[in-house]
Parts: sequence; C-alpha cells; structure tokens
Amino acid sequence: MTGARITSTLINSLQTHDKHFGLETMCVGEGQGMP
Repeated sequence: MTGARITSTLINSLQTHDKHFGLETMCVGEGQGMP
C-alpha cells in the first residue's frame, strides 16, 4: 500500500465511524537520512 492509500483509508474509516482520531504508521526507509 502506498502512503496516500493508507491515509485515505484511515480518513474514510474515521468519517464512517464518526471518530476524530486515528493512528497511521509508515516506513520512510532510506529516504529520511539522505541529504
């Protein structure tokens, strides 16, 4: 799954269940430490 798909699924689920908070975790891989 891509990050955008995970995020949109989370938002859709929050709206469906009338919730306000959700938690999403994504692996950055090697990109975070690269200049």
